[in-house]
Amino acid sequence: MEGALTGYAVRVLVHLTHLPQRARIKAVEIGRATRVPYRELDRVLRILVGAGYVDRSAAVPPDYSLECCPWSITLLNLYELTGESPFGSRSATNETWGELGFEVEGGLLAYLKEESIGALAAAQGAVGTRQAPEIWVG
Repeated sequence: MEGALTGYAVRVLVHLTHLPQRARIKAVEIGRATRVPYRELDRVLRILVGAGYVDRSAAVPPDYSLECCPWSITLLNLYELTGESPFGSRSATNETWGELGFEVEGGLLAYLKEESIGALAAAQGAVGTRQAPEIWVG
């Protein structure tokens, strides 16, 4: 499925956003709450830690926490991190779509650049200090 890894990353980040700031959680708990398969969860967490979005403790097994303001993480950032395409394996800008395809892709890219993990979490009713970027304590 195209974009599956990106979708898993969104689930993980939104879940971490719902937790109290600086809360730490084990991978197994993240997987249970987000329904991300463990093999994919491990990949996603490594990607998010590498990007600096998530912190990984030195404990065995490690625990994780959100490291940065979720309002600064856009959906386009996640597509770029995972190397997946928001357009799937086919582009809308082929001969079937013509000029309209360019407009569709342009609109989707504009949305992906603007929509943040913080906004998605807030739309789901996230509570706590992570809701608003002006009160994020980094």
